[in-house]
Amino acid sequence: MSAPIDLDELAAAVAGPQVGDQVWSWHDDEVMTYLGPDEHGSQHVVVIGITGGITAGVGADNSGVKCPVGRVAPADVDVTSDRWDHLFTVAKGKGPSWLGNWFVEVVGSWPTWHKTKRAAVAAGRRRTAIVKWWAEHGTTDYAEMGDQA
Repeated sequence: MSAPIDLDELAAAVAGPQVGDQVWSWHDDEVMTYLGPDEHGSQHVVVIGITGGITAGVGADNSGVKCPVGRVAPADVDVTSDRWDHLFTVAKGKGPSWLGNWFVEVVGSWPTWHKTKRAAVAAGRRRTAIVKWWAEHGTTDYAEMGDQA
């Protein structure tokens, strides 16, 4: 089995979404404004805009997401298709958790927990769409992604 794709290294070599673009992000269910990488190295920070506050001026509505560019894809990417469902795993956990009972694991990433199976599947499809977008725009080695088509 080959090593997982490092989306951050791939993003450095490919012209991906720019600051101010509307994007799908790894952890958010809605399209958000990309605010660039977090200056503290965090993997995911959501900035809620407040008029006149510390985030004033960062976006049209002063809100968005800060994360490595490899964890976002343009807003026009289809995140609802079930074509790539075989690239992620959704399973029920071993008991109730405040994070939820359902977990999703996408190729090359840590699993995350969700309250409903529907939320886990949506997260898996969104993350797979992001990985596929980077693969199509930055590398031709689809074998790492499990694409046999």
